[in-house]
Amino acid sequence: VPIEQCSTFTDCLSCAANVNPLCGWCTVEQKCSRRSQCQNSTISSRWVQGNPNQCTSNTTVSPLKFVSEKPTNISLTISSGLPSPLTGESFLCLLSTGNGVPISVPCSQVNQTTFTYNITGAISQLNTPKLVVNIGFGSSLLSIAFATGRLTTYNCAAATSCSSCLQTDGVCGWCNVEKRCTAVNSSCSNVISVNPAGGQTYLDVCPSLLNGSYLLPVAVTRLLVLSTKNLPPMLPEYQYTCSLQLPSTVISLPTIYTSNTSISCLYTAAQISIPVGTSAMVANISLIWTNSGTVMYPIDPLGVIQVTLYSCSAFSVTSCTSCLA
Repeated sequence: VPIEQCSTFTDCLSCAANVNPLCGWCTVEQKCSRRSQCQNSTISSRWVQGNPNQCTSNTTVSPLKFVSEKPTNISLTISSGLPSPLTGESFLCLLSTGNGVPISVPCSQVNQTTFTYNITGAISQLNTPKLVVNIGFGSSLLSIAFATGRLTTYNCAAATSCSSCLQTDGVCGWCNVEKRCTAVNSSCSNVISVNPAGGQTYLDVCPSLLNGSYLLPVAVTRLLVLSTKNLPPMLPEYQYTCSLQLPSTVISLPTIYTSNTSISCLYTAAQISIPVGTSAMVANISLIWTNSGTVMYPIDPLGVIQVTLYSCSAFSVTSCTSCLA
C-alpha cells in the first residue's frame, strides 16, 4: 500500500494506531487522511495521529434499548472531549439510521465526556417498530455524525400487523381484539406476545392466512376453504370477510368459521363473470377482520394466496375425458 493511501483505514482506532507518519484521523469529517486533506487539522483533536486514546469513537451508550411507550433519556459517554469548535461553529446532537441525513435531537451536557439525549420525537418521526440507530455529534458546518454509539429502538405503535409487532425481541405485544401493537404489560384485550429466549416467534402465535392456491368455478355456488393458523373465533361484534381482488373490482364474500386452522368463504354463482373468450383468470384473496363494520384489518398472509377462477363452458372440449383433464 503506498504510504499516502490513508483511506485504507476506515475508523479512528486503526488510523491513529498505524505507523504511517502521514496519516491521521479527521475527527469531524470521519475519515483517515493526510493533514492537508483535513479541514482545520491544526486545531486540537480535529486530526488524531499516533494516539488512539484521543479517538472520540470510544463511546458507551446506556441503556442499549429504548421503548417509545416507556421513554427515557439516553446517555452517551465518549472517551475524550469534543474537538474545539471553530468560530461560528457549534456541535449538534444527532441521531442517524445509516440512511439519509442525520436528525438533530435535543441533548444536554452532563460533564466533559457525558451527554444525555432525548430521542422520543425522532423515533416517533421515523415510525418503525424496531430500528438500530446511532447517536452522536455533528458539526453545524457538515452533515456528518461522529463519536457515535449504537442502540436499538422500539416504537410499538408503528407496527400495523401482528407479525411486524412481534418481531421486536419480545418488547411489544399484539392486542388481538383492538388490532394494535403496544408495549408488553400495557392494557389491552387478549394480548399476544412471544418469548424469544424460548425460541418462540410470531409464526407460532399470530393469526395467519397460510400460503395456498385454490380453484373456483365461476358458475357454481360453493364453499372455498382457506387454511389458517391461530385464527380466533368469530363473535357477534367481530367478523371475517374474504376479499377477492380481481383485475377490475374487489368482491367481498361472507365466511363460515370452522376452526382456528380453517375458514370457509361462501361464493355464490354468477357473482363473478369471466370476459368472453377467456377460460380462466387469477385473483388474489385475503382474509379481513372487521369490528362491527367500522374497522377493517387484514389477517397476516404467509406467502401468496391466489384463486384461479375458471369457466367450464369456455373450454373448447367435446368429450367428458377432455373436460375432466
